[in-house]
Amino acid sequence: MRPATIEERVRGYVEAERSQIPVPPVIASRILHAVEVSRPSPGRHRFAFLRVAAAVAAMLLLGVGVAWIRTAQSPAGQVIGTWSSVPAMGFGRGYHTATLLPNGKVLVVAGSQSNHILASAELYDPRTRTWSPAGTLRMARSLHTATLLNSGKVLVVGGSPIQPMYLGSLATAELYDPQTNSWALAASMHTPRSYHTATLLTDGRVLVVGGIEATNDVTGRVLASTELYDPVANSWTVGMPMSVARAKHTAILLADHRVLVIGGTNADYFAFSGYFRTAELYDPATQSWSPAASMSYARINATSTPLPDGRVLVVGDDGVNERTAEIFDPISGQWLPIPDPAVGRAEHIAVELRDGTVLVAGGIGQTNAQVFDWRRNGWSSAGALTTIRASATATVLDDGQVLVAGGFGNRSIPWASAELYDPHGISAAGVLSTRSATAPIAGAAIILVVATLALVGALWLRRGRLVRQWRGGEIWID
Repeated sequence: MRPATIEERVRGYVEAERSQIPVPPVIASRILHAVEVSRPSPGRHRFAFLRVAAAVAAMLLLGVGVAWIRTAQSPAGQVIGTWSSVPAMGFGRGYHTATLLPNGKVLVVAGSQSNHILASAELYDPRTRTWSPAGTLRMARSLHTATLLNSGKVLVVGGSPIQPMYLGSLATAELYDPQTNSWALAASMHTPRSYHTATLLTDGRVLVVGGIEATNDVTGRVLASTELYDPVANSWTVGMPMSVARAKHTAILLADHRVLVIGGTNADYFAFSGYFRTAELYDPATQSWSPAASMSYARINATSTPLPDGRVLVVGDDGVNERTAEIFDPISGQWLPIPDPAVGRAEHIAVELRDGTVLVAGGIGQTNAQVFDWRRNGWSSAGALTTIRASATATVLDDGQVLVAGGFGNRSIPWASAELYDPHGISAAGVLSTRSATAPIAGAAIILVVATLALVGALWLRRGRLVRQWRGGEIWID
């Protein structure tokens, strides 16, 4: 005789009880329906397998999220770009300038050696990888500026003519003509200055800002004055002064045609105070200055580099804030925090590469090189220079490679050597790729989502049926 099924047992129990306790037919029907739907089916094992698989997948996703964050903050396995040596210049030099000419060659001008100032200039030809003389300036100079004019000529302005450099500044200017490979005097500025900046405006004029007017005594006068050079008239006009005197600052032309001037100092050569966080904006349309938001850190001799989206990357300091960086947003007028570079940067080089990333390399006591990617707001390793270089020059060539020339080593001896950075080369190595500022936020979001999924999965598993034993049979109850 076969044993009674669970339905038969329940029905018998209900019928027996109905004789003692009246049960409405609707209630009895509900009890029988609950028993029917709660009975295990052959498919339960398949669904249980799927629940376990979902739980395992959730745990794997959680692990991936944690690993992704750790990767964004940990050593990476690649170096972006490669470095190679090129022939040396004819003279070792630092505090010089380098300008990319319309013909693709690089003009390197003057600068300092250990005990004297140079008047020589040289040309680097990327096609032959060779250097050749580029004439001699009328006056030796260092700490000057060089600006490529719309005519293709190069305007060299101011600087210091003697060593030590705090003993004098120049008001003179010279023009280099690539067609004749020769120099000619241009009109002189109204005020001698070194440690100044020169910016080519969109109308073709050159804005010269601030600097130090050194005299034959040990100190110098820091300038708030500005001047404008007109290449057509070959003349200088006095511009509106800044709100404060500053030297060793940086200046950069924004996409909206204004000029951003940041940092600097109002102290003389030997002071270690008076560094600025402040910034100012010059508007060529109104020929006036207006205050900009202050930086997060005071900076002198920092670098400012344009980004493809119109913002400006500012890196380093020749003071205590050398291992810092931030971005200026001209639209909001605010400074934005970004991850710090891997090492401190003082008297380093920074240039925008053809893909919009920024190469930052070298500096006092440094060979380290990094690339800043504005799209992911993070740094990657770019290997290392072959030697320490401070106050060197970096020029992006027509083929996208970067020529780094000269600069000072550990003993303040200027190098004649030069090297090339190729951003397209990739070599495997255990190198540092510093974290992106967005990584913790994105990673936290991933962990939150995965944790939510895991919790839902746990509640689903908890919903499993509980088993109670009754007279050798099984009743499944939700």
